[in-house]
Amino acid sequence: FFKLQHSALERVASVKDRIQEIQAALTSRAQITFRDLTCGAASKAEIVVSFLALLELVKQRLVHVGQKGTFSDISIHQIDSHI
Repeated sequence: FFKLQHSALERVASVKDRIQEIQAALTSRAQITFRDLTCGAASKAEIVVSFLALLELVKQRLVHVGQKGTFSDISIHQIDSHI
Protein backbone atom coordinates (compact mmCIF):
# COMPACT_ATOMS: atom_id res chain seq x y z
CA PHE A 1 0.00 0.00 0.00
CA PHE A 2 1.01 3.61 -0.38
CA LYS A 3 0.61 6.64 1.84
CA LEU A 4 -1.34 9.64 0.63
CA GLN A 5 0.51 12.89 0.80
CA HIS A 6 -0.85 15.38 3.30
CA SER A 7 -1.72 17.84 0.52
CA ALA A 8 -4.00 15.25 -1.08
CA LEU A 9 -6.04 15.12 2.13
CA GLU A 10 -6.76 18.85 2.41
CA ARG A 11 -10.42 19.81 2.21
CA VAL A 12 -11.62 21.36 -1.01
CA ALA A 13 -14.97 23.16 -1.04
CA SER A 14 -17.70 21.52 -3.06
CA VAL A 15 -19.09 23.11 -6.19
CA LYS A 16 -22.42 23.58 -4.38
CA ASP A 17 -20.70 25.45 -1.54
CA ARG A 18 -18.76 27.61 -3.98
CA ILE A 19 -21.95 28.47 -5.91
CA GLN A 20 -23.46 29.80 -2.69
CA GLU A 21 -20.31 31.80 -1.95
CA ILE A 22 -20.31 33.35 -5.42
CA GLN A 23 -23.98 34.26 -5.14
CA ALA A 24 -23.35 35.85 -1.74
CA ALA A 25 -20.48 37.88 -3.19
CA LEU A 26 -22.73 39.11 -6.00
CA THR A 27 -25.43 40.31 -3.60
CA SER A 28 -23.04 42.87 -2.16
CA ARG A 29 -21.51 43.93 -5.50
CA ALA A 30 -23.01 44.50 -8.95
CA GLN A 31 -19.97 42.97 -10.63
CA ILE A 32 -17.10 40.78 -9.56
CA THR A 33 -14.17 39.33 -11.44
CA PHE A 34 -12.98 35.75 -11.46
CA ARG A 35 -9.65 36.99 -10.11
CA ASP A 36 -11.49 38.53 -7.13
CA LEU A 37 -13.19 35.19 -6.49
CA THR A 38 -9.99 33.18 -6.55
CA CYS A 39 -7.44 35.59 -5.03
CA GLY A 40 -7.57 33.75 -1.68
CA ALA A 41 -7.47 30.25 -3.13
CA ALA A 42 -5.12 27.94 -1.30
CA SER A 43 -4.72 25.49 -4.18
CA LYS A 44 -5.29 24.96 -7.89
CA ALA A 45 -8.12 22.60 -6.96
CA GLU A 46 -10.00 25.49 -5.33
CA ILE A 47 -9.64 27.54 -8.51
CA VAL A 48 -10.99 24.64 -10.58
CA VAL A 49 -13.96 24.25 -8.20
CA SER A 50 -14.63 28.00 -8.50
CA PHE A 51 -14.60 27.76 -12.30
CA LEU A 52 -16.95 24.77 -12.26
CA ALA A 53 -19.29 26.67 -9.93
CA LEU A 54 -19.20 29.65 -12.29
CA LEU A 55 -20.03 27.43 -15.27
CA GLU A 56 -22.99 25.99 -13.36
CA LEU A 57 -24.28 29.49 -12.56
CA VAL A 58 -24.03 30.40 -16.26
CA LYS A 59 -25.83 27.18 -17.21
CA GLN A 60 -28.64 28.02 -14.77
CA ARG A 61 -28.77 31.54 -16.27
CA LEU A 62 -28.14 33.18 -12.90
CA VAL A 63 -25.05 35.10 -14.01
CA HIS A 64 -23.69 36.64 -17.17
CA VAL A 65 -19.96 36.53 -17.85
CA GLY A 66 -17.79 38.50 -20.22
CA GLN A 67 -14.17 38.82 -21.19
CA LYS A 68 -12.61 41.70 -23.14
CA GLY A 69 -9.61 39.81 -24.46
CA THR A 70 -8.12 36.35 -24.71
CA PHE A 71 -6.21 36.46 -21.43
CA SER A 72 -8.08 39.27 -19.68
CA ASP A 73 -10.06 38.72 -16.50
CA ILE A 74 -13.58 37.31 -16.59
CA SER A 75 -16.21 39.74 -15.30
CA ILE A 76 -19.31 38.28 -13.66
CA HIS A 77 -22.69 40.02 -13.39
CA GLN A 78 -25.77 38.71 -11.63
CA ILE A 79 -28.76 38.47 -13.95
CA ASP A 80 -31.74 40.47 -12.70
CA SER A 81 -34.44 37.93 -11.85
CA HIS A 82 -37.22 40.54 -11.91
CA ILE A 83 -37.33 40.61 -15.71
